Amino acid sequence: MLCCLLLAANLSLLAQTTDFQNYFMQKSEEMNQAHEKRDAARHEALVKEVVNRVNALPQAEREAVSRTFDNLYYNLACTYALTGNSKKAIEALKKSNFDDYKLLTEDSDLDNLRSNPEFKKIIQAAREKNDFVYILQRNGGYSKASNADIPAFSYQSPEEEKLKRLKERYNLDSIAGNGHDETAIINLMRWVHYQVPHDGSKGLPDRRNALSMLKECKRDGLALNCRGLATILNEVYLAAGYQSRMVTCMPKDTNDNDCHVINVVYMPYKRKWVWMDPTFMAYVMDEKGNLLSIEEVRDRIIHNKPLIMNADANRNAGFRQQKSWYLDNYMAKNLYKLRCAASSEYDYETRKAGKKRTYVTLVPAKEMRSAITSTNADGTNTYTEYFTSDPATFWAPPAGQRKSDFEAAMERFVANYNSRNDDAIRRLFSNYEEIGESFWQDGNAEQLASQYGNIISTKFMGFSTEEGVALFKVKAEKKTFAFGMSLNKGKFENFRFHTSSPEIDKMLAKTN
Repeated sequence: MLCCLLLAANLSLLAQTTDFQNYFMQKSEEMNQAHEKRDAARHEALVKEVVNRVNALPQAEREAVSRTFDNLYYNLACTYALTGNSKKAIEALKKSNFDDYKLLTEDSDLDNLRSNPEFKKIIQAAREKNDFVYILQRNGGYSKASNADIPAFSYQSPEEEKLKRLKERYNLDSIAGNGHDETAIINLMRWVHYQVPHDGSKGLPDRRNALSMLKECKRDGLALNCRGLATILNEVYLAAGYQSRMVTCMPKDTNDNDCHVINVVYMPYKRKWVWMDPTFMAYVMDEKGNLLSIEEVRDRIIHNKPLIMNADANRNAGFRQQKSWYLDNYMAKNLYKLRCAASSEYDYETRKAGKKRTYVTLVPAKEMRSAITSTNADGTNTYTEYFTSDPATFWAPPAGQRKSDFEAAMERFVANYNSRNDDAIRRLFSNYEEIGESFWQDGNAEQLASQYGNIISTKFMGFSTEEGVALFKVKAEKKTFAFGMSLNKGKFENFRFHTSSPEIDKMLAKTN
């Protein structure tokens, strides 16, 4: 039986006097017995007695304890429902203001009320407040509405001095490993998860950056809330060379102060931001094992499509997380609004005199509003928040990773290749001195031209999941082939003039 067990769970709300707690425990047991005997009159008398006793408490204690009235009246409603007194059961439910939609729909004690019109209204009201999948389905739709002044997102270079220090101090290359990018970002997320315990009740230290928080937590045995863990992971990703964001996931209910903060990492060959949650060491996949983005998870929740969590998802290295709670309840609630800093950078949220911070929030179409700017009381910190209802704007690929960026890079290469300008080709590489000069020697263009001829046309094919590069179909005078590249700030990072694999060959054959 579900209902009477709720009373014991609320003892923490009660006055902290032994006499009152003993009294309440005794009356709880008597109410349980009345419920078991279906003695509704006795149960109601006990509820009235407890309510009167609580109302006689000092105001501060009374205000805390009165929150348990919801459960007292809910349990009384269960007793009346079991005895067939629908009128009294509905009266008790209305007094309870009980709004746990899942319990109201599943509690067998209330089965006699299922056809009652008043009970259906209570169920619907609870659903509109606490059925989080339903709320997303009914209210979470986006539009193309987007404030014109929304700033572009930016991502700090791993060459920034503090990020370089973070990478070296914790040997992040070794933690990431030598595998595919997906393996690397999971390894880094797991490492952060095990470095710092989570405690949602904790605030954040004054210095909100990875180097400082990792040091303090290890030295003093501190725990951090989800925002602290996500801050560390975001800077770890940036230091490791990944473009990433910290995402504040928020509910529809503006009175609900519970939110959750996770991370996303951009995977160029997947053309999306991949979900990583260091608090619960969680990532989310489709039925084929593909890593999913926040946008994909949200859409799959709304449309009841399969979602799979990694089997080792947990909190504080011991409390395994189940999909039914984490995705269907907790994150379904907190995927209504999403907020990111416009600039993903080291130490962004440390408060300093004169500091200005900018955020962009993705909201459903019905929540669109103009930007807001606020300044704290002493005028030292300014906070600006922009709003958009266009997911394409909010989840735009980082600069240098858009299709147009790859096409522009390809156009520059073709022009210099066809004119046999080896020096200009070397300068297309992101690290000109270390990579460009050693990779592309004088005479390379002439040598390749003798084998392939001039390039006549190119066509973007997409991204290779095996190679992790953007692919073009290149039609030259003597041969047609696949050309691969990845970019760093608009310049070549990985470069393959002629690349091939079973996957790439299939893409080439399908491209007109």
